[in-house]
Amino acid sequence: MNELDYKMNLVIENYPIPLVRPFLYPLTNKILYPDLENKNKLYKIILENEQLNNIFQNDIFYEGTVLEKMEQLRKIKPNSEEYKKLYQEIIQVGEYKI
Repeated sequence: MNELDYKMNLVIENYPIPLVRPFLYPLTNKILYPDLENKNKLYKIILENEQLNNIFQNDIFYEGTVLEKMEQLRKIKPNSEEYKKLYQEIIQVGEYKI
């Protein structure tokens, strides 16, 4: 719906007859953008609650994917060589040697 609201607001703001624009402003919509803080809080709750975490892991296919590697990365100490190697492997997804 945000895309439709944005386009409608854009049309009203750029209406070719300047005298009519003030009458169109009541038709504009306030655009609400998603709040990332709420999503981060939800993610944190899921990670901290082992039962919820297991339910989501059973319903999502992630074996052999980047998600599985990221889960492993989260459990490794950041200063270790294994962490650095796995981190480089994750950020180089889709890159090939020339």
